[in-house]
Amino acid sequence: MGVSENKQIGEWFGPNTAAQVLKKLVVYDEWSKLAIHVALDNLLIANDVKTMAHTKPPSRLSSSNATDSSDQYDASAESSLCSDGSVRLSAIMKECDANKLGLKMADEINGNEWRPLLIIIPLRLGLTSINRCYLGAIEV
Repeated sequence: MGVSENKQIGEWFGPNTAAQVLKKLVVYDEWSKLAIHVALDNLLIANDVKTMAHTKPPSRLSSSNATDSSDQYDASAESSLCSDGSVRLSAIMKECDANKLGLKMADEINGNEWRPLLIIIPLRLGLTSINRCYLGAIEV
């Protein structure tokens, strides 16, 4: 991923370059559906944040049918694991899954589907040492 930012192996990634690489890598995350927003010029625009949090993650598959079939495959694989006795889900886990599914379906119907969003504001605190004006904000 560093090559896409014109960085060689072992070369230093500054704050902005690291943020841009993370933003590119998150496209391959299918588990959490995480989105990353990198603030340009250290400005955070509320509408951009809302749009990113409500936008469905891009699919790496070419068609929506392929996505649907993979979801069906995962569900059938899970049910077969549970039915053959190799994996036993407790009643509590099943109830939690049912509640999550119900909430997810309600959110999709109402158009309230959110996804996790990591906001990165790349800021260099100084060239060779930390600028004193930032010390108050970062001291514990």
